[in-house]
Amino acid sequence: MDIDTDHQADVIMGAGPGMLPKMSSAPEEIVELYSLGLSLEMDSSYIDAITSYDSVIVNCLDCDLSKAALRSIERCYSGLDDSPGLIQKLEQYHAQYPDEFIGFLAYYFSAGELARSGDLASAITRLEECVLIFEANENGDEGAAWALFDIGQIYEMLAELEEGLGKASTYLAKANSSYGKIMTKYPGSEAAEALSDLDQDDKPVVILPTAYKLNHPYPNPFNPTTTIQFELPEISDVTIAIYDILGRSVWSYEESAKSAGRYSLQWNGLNNNGKLAASGVYLISFSTPEFRAVQKAVLIR
Repeated sequence: MDIDTDHQADVIMGAGPGMLPKMSSAPEEIVELYSLGLSLEMDSSYIDAITSYDSVIVNCLDCDLSKAALRSIERCYSGLDDSPGLIQKLEQYHAQYPDEFIGFLAYYFSAGELARSGDLASAITRLEECVLIFEANENGDEGAAWALFDIGQIYEMLAELEEGLGKASTYLAKANSSYGKIMTKYPGSEAAEALSDLDQDDKPVVILPTAYKLNHPYPNPFNPTTTIQFELPEISDVTIAIYDILGRSVWSYEESAKSAGRYSLQWNGLNNNGKLAASGVYLISFSTPEFRAVQKAVLIR
């Protein structure tokens, strides 16, 4: 099992609140506890690993490894395929430490897990609360922007689910409203930058790309889904192919005579046979008759 031990990984990939308050360095005994958790996790001893990570959080609420331990606990519950258990655990941290940053961070992470479990309405409500908390923090602009981005993404998911049932346009309007707040209130945020790269069908003026381009997948590392964004300056045949590190084909997408524009598609971590791909490094190949580019993505189960 490949595990990203970098406790800043979720900030790098843009999946967590930005502009986080500075945490103190972890004492040696806390580092040892975290290392024990990693070892147990790599052996798939997820319950024991959770216990070790929990000790990191309880004994060092404001140190840098507490946030890493929270992400690691998420991975362990994913390994156990226990989404309800993870939500309950994150909510317990929020209830235990309502005035600590780790308690709020757990609440923010729980919104994402609610969305992944299919409870989209509750996820939106929770994210809206997180926006208010971020906005009340003088260093919370980046976090507020990402929470608004997440809300917009969920409304887009709802629009797809309700397509043809009369509610899709309402959800899309709410998604656009959330995105509009990002561009108006937080135009310099990473979330605004990510948003500007997405294909926006409702923009009154569409500026076509001037060159072929394959953007970095987002999020990365990811579990279970990552978004692949690419640009076409002209009509072209397109092939997106994903290979494992040994060069074996895992998944592919092809379309002939695709119009010029900016596009995004999602890979849900399944191979061409509909089975879960293993944790590891994957190569995303974007090719047309005139251009080819490759990006790396890391899948963490």
